[in-house]
Parts: sequence; structure tokens; C-alpha cells
Amino acid sequence: MPPTALALGALLLAAAPPPPPAPGNPPSAGAAAARKPGAARCSASGLSSEPAPAQPPLPPLVESMRRRIVAAAVACDYVALAVLARENGSRFSFSTYSISSDDPAAFWRKRESYGEPVLARLVKVLQLPHAQREDRYIWPALSLHPAVTPEDVKVIGQLFPADELAAVLADPHASKDYQGTLLVILANGDWLEGERGRWSEYPWSKEKRP
Repeated sequence: MPPTALALGALLLAAAPPPPPAPGNPPSAGAAAARKPGAARCSASGLSSEPAPAQPPLPPLVESMRRRIVAAAVACDYVALAVLARENGSRFSFSTYSISSDDPAAFWRKRESYGEPVLARLVKVLQLPHAQREDRYIWPALSLHPAVTPEDVKVIGQLFPADELAAVLADPHASKDYQGTLLVILANGDWLEGERGRWSEYPWSKEKRP
């Protein structure tokens, strides 16, 4: 029998925070640049702009897009992210459950202004294990699970506030599969999708919208 939502929430709250970075590892050039006086600031400021190699390895075009998304997000460069989203055409999807826009840059900038760590989530999700379905590479892999597992909870806790995520999991009306940030990159390097689901909006940003 799968674990109850309340049990998942309790497990999440009990999970220990991730260990601090190992000493002797200097921040990447992109992260250092983001912290310079006068540099743009966003939720991804200070994160590493150089993601660890994906396991299993990705096709070169997919890995290139992954790294460029991370670098642009850490630099808080909304315009660069929008360019990447449209680099191979106009099929990119970035709407969430209740918000849509024709301008990815304005969409992400507005959500950051509401206090949502959208860019940080982009960076962190691309550090998680991925899944492959035909020509699509999907982050995180756990988004394909029919329901959130205890192991998934530990991973998702890196992306969403622990107490609020626990509340969502305990909500009998909330979906129990992963409804957070989702990224899809095609084998040809086309960034196809950059957001999905109600978890990106509920409950932590609901009161911050105009």
C-alpha cells in the first residue's frame, strides 16, 4: 500500500537539510559574477553556473542546452533564457496552471517579483536525475511517477518549502503526483517545456499575486 499523504509530509519535515559545499571548492565564475556589486539579483544568484555532468550522459545538444539554461538563470538573465527558449522555434511552453504569457522573460521576471524562486528551481531541477522518453529528456525523472514516493519527497524538498509542500501533500484535494517545475529538452537541443503544475503556485505564491 502506498504511503499516505500525511506520512509523506511528515517525512519531508523530518528530512535533514543538504550538507554544505565541500571546503576548497570555489564558486563558479558565473556565480561569482552574479554576486558582484551592481549585478542582477534573483533567486538563482550564488548557485553554481556549472552543473555536474548528467548521469547517464546526455547527447551533446541536450547537454549544451542544459548548461546554457543554468548559466543564464544563475546570471539572472531573463532575456538570455527567453532567447534559449525560442532558439529552435516557437513551440516552447512556459505557462502554469493559471498564468500564461507570450513573453517568457516577462513571465519569469514577474513571478520572481512575487517571491517565487523560479530561476533557482530551473537550476536545481536540471541537477536532478532525468528520464528519457523517445527523443525527449525530462527533468526531474520523478515527474513520471504516478504518485510521490518517500524517496521523491527527499528530492522535492530541495525545490519547495518543506512545511508548505507537506501541506500540499496532506491536502485531500491536491494531486499526489509531481506537480512542480518540469523541463523538457528534445534530442536536437530544443528546449520544449519550462514549467508545469500547481505546485509552482500553491500555496506559497497564492497570496503574493496582485
